[in-house]
Amino acid sequence: MVFDDNLMARLDEIHAAGPLRKKMKNERDIADMSLAAVAKAMREEDGMVIKEHRWQREKYPDSFLGFEFVNWLVREFQDVSTRDQATEWGVRLQEQGLFEHSTGRHGFFDG
Repeated sequence: MVFDDNLMARLDEIHAAGPLRKKMKNERDIADMSLAAVAKAMREEDGMVIKEHRWQREKYPDSFLGFEFVNWLVREFQDVSTRDQATEWGVRLQEQGLFEHSTGRHGFFDG
């Protein structure tokens, strides 16, 4: 636990400006949310970028990339602060049926 308020404020600024753009004062914990609530959050205005993607000449509507999901989890939830934690959540959420791999070839990964 860090007790230095100045350091914590600076870390918040770095998160807010960094590539993951951690939301300031976000108090949502993914651990407290149902699958339906996570799905709803993904569809919010500033949620996941769910769109048509192409891979090897195939089109995949209503899809997202693993690294985009990891970025979103780190940015949105106070209890997810690393890419490893976000990847673990991605694996859990896929296993629970929130989403599936577009071709069914493998599980979730940050990529």
